[in-house]
Amino acid sequence: MLQEKVYFEKVFRIIEILCLSFLLFSCSSVNESIYKSDFPLTSQKAFSRDSSYTVLIPKGWFYSFDNTHSSSDIILIQNDFNALFSIVPINTDSKLNSDSRSNGLINFSKIMKKTELHSKLISIGKPEFFKINNMECAAYQYYNNSSLPVRTVLFEFNKHFYELNAYITEAGLNGKLIPGNVYDVQNSILYSLKKTN
Repeated sequence: MLQEKVYFEKVFRIIEILCLSFLLFSCSSVNESIYKSDFPLTSQKAFSRDSSYTVLIPKGWFYSFDNTHSSSDIILIQNDFNALFSIVPINTDSKLNSDSRSNGLINFSKIMKKTELHSKLISIGKPEFFKINNMECAAYQYYNNSSLPVRTVLFEFNKHFYELNAYITEAGLNGKLIPGNVYDVQNSILYSLKKTN
């Protein structure tokens, strides 16, 4: 009887340690994105509207120079028009001047998207938190009004907040374009982000 009691106490202690380890691991911050950031980039730069920062243009993509009627700083379009990226500044009040890992920035962005879509936001999965080049990032995915997947990455750069949106066109989705592959390119663009002044 005493041996059984000692055995059960040891088993209970092992389970307790495993549960505690799992809890600590699941609560710790994730530093890597679930998507890669190693898509080949060209040496050509795309400049923001005010020329304060640049990103490298991915192979098979081009830079849209005419973004004067858009709120985007930079627009990159895939050569076959199956997908596009836009980098948009986020104008926030001082209450959101915390790191981009906060749910406040994600919630703020989602409210703006709902207004833009004129409907409710249909989320895909849970938000993702990661670092690229020591830059805190938060990402979420949703369906737009055409039921096409969109991924938005939020980040702070040079004391300003931005979102990098990845849009897949209907032609891209019908052409069997895999959203995850586009999101790999999105992370690679973010990895190439550089200040110019």
